[in-house]
Amino acid sequence: MKTRSFVISFGLALGLACASPVGGQIILHPPYVTYYSLVDLGAAAGVPGPYGGMTFKAGDSDTILIAGGANTASGQLFAIKVQRDLDGHIIGFSDSARLFADAPNNDGGVAYGPGGVLFLSRYPLNELGQIKPGHITTDRVVDLSSHGVTASPGGLNFVPPGWPNAGRLIINGYNDGKFYTVDLKPDALGTYGVTNVTFETQISGGTEGFIFVPPGSVLFSNYNSMLVCHYSSGEIQAFQLTANSAPVPETKSVFISGLTGAEGAVIDPVSGDFLFSTFGGGDRVIAVRGFNRPPYVSVVNPTNNTTWTCCAPNSLAATASDDGQVRKLELLINDVLVADSVRSSLVASWETNRPGTYTVTARATDNGGLISTSSPVVLNIVAPVLNTIVTSGFAPNRSFHLCGSGETNLNYFLEATTNWSIWTSLGPMVRTNGILEYYDTGATNSPLRFYRMRH
Repeated sequence: MKTRSFVISFGLALGLACASPVGGQIILHPPYVTYYSLVDLGAAAGVPGPYGGMTFKAGDSDTILIAGGANTASGQLFAIKVQRDLDGHIIGFSDSARLFADAPNNDGGVAYGPGGVLFLSRYPLNELGQIKPGHITTDRVVDLSSHGVTASPGGLNFVPPGWPNAGRLIINGYNDGKFYTVDLKPDALGTYGVTNVTFETQISGGTEGFIFVPPGSVLFSNYNSMLVCHYSSGEIQAFQLTANSAPVPETKSVFISGLTGAEGAVIDPVSGDFLFSTFGGGDRVIAVRGFNRPPYVSVVNPTNNTTWTCCAPNSLAATASDDGQVRKLELLINDVLVADSVRSSLVASWETNRPGTYTVTARATDNGGLISTSSPVVLNIVAPVLNTIVTSGFAPNRSFHLCGSGETNLNYFLEATTNWSIWTSLGPMVRTNGILEYYDTGATNSPLRFYRMRH
């Protein structure tokens, strides 16, 4: 079959960072060339070369983090806004990069892991770096030599949600192409130690960043495909995966060739496009379009920083859309599932008897199996106004649930009446989570019942 060649060029207006032709000939190989296309996004202004790994800033899909000064002690991580077209594809960078954090000796692996910690491969030091949320320096460094990793890691990534082995850390060795699974354990400081490293498979040396191909993408097996930036050969290589999410060497297929220094790799959470950076070769970012686009999902109610009263039922709502079909929509509070639906919209009643700050998110799955999570919404739950009673209605055992708020140094009792003249004491209210509660098991025997609390 004849190979089709691309000499990429792309121009932007409005003073944006403009793409320019890449030196040499970049080839998107068959059969992929029929379904996928390349767009050169150019260099990111303010990011010094050589480029390292990339990821999108947590909670901000319009800001990409790019490692600059890769492999050097002065390496840093930079944040830059992206510019999108009407279809959500990135077409360039809309400003100059800003320093995000120091990242000495960064290489092709930059990815968020558990606890919102940013993990980075550190070459040639054979180390795993970690930066906690909101911090601008490396908080912890793990020596991988002591865990049997041969120097030194090129890329790393976490298996995406919904995949087999979701959340598992995978790293590769640049020099020898070995892939490892890494087990993490939280420490007391908000970072993670390494408890075990297992060698899985080996491809040819020169491996850098890699991504797990979004399920539903043409010519790729769902939940079973990886694209690897191969620096030494100037290629992006496609592989099927082992049961432990490492590439199977015998399944190698060349996806793109003709590159100079394929390095970092990330999937755009909005468009599903595959983005990779180059180490040298102009130090630029290139996008590959045609992968399955993730569903769009958002929390409709509550809005951010809404305040609700505890023990009172309120409506949660979420909506999702997809270029295919939304197969499942879920609502989560503090990462705990509270409601789900097979439709693209969801409304659910929710209440709690615990005052505090909660995080509400929605999660959508499309017909290709691709999963998206909404931006988080902060929900504040407060106790009832002092010396008042609220009700959440009947509990599952048909008792009537009442909550109140009173002085902390006083004991309160609940009374009930059906005629406003004769009040009957029901018993003491129990203080739980800073509020007063009572379950009236006799409420179903009364067609009409009024309550008050006294101390």
